[in-house]
Amino acid sequence: AKKSRLPILIKPSGSSGNTYHLPGTQEVVAQLQNQILELQGELKELKTCNEQLHQKLILAEAMEDGRPTPDKTLLN
Repeated sequence: AKKSRLPILIKPSGSSGNTYHLPGTQEVVAQLQNQILELQGELKELKTCNEQLHQKLILAEAMEDGRPTPDKTLLN
């Protein structure tokens, strides 16, 4: 018998309404945790890159407007 991947309806207890139980195996949970860690790593890298690009933009705009360029130490 092949296991269904569809949600299994559990009888509602009291007036809580419909409650669905999604079967989750440890393997699926582990895969999702790994994906979360990878995405968190990518997000951190992209945030760093975004900050660096933002600093370059501030400097470029200051130079374009002929203003004195902001002190680089203030941008960190």
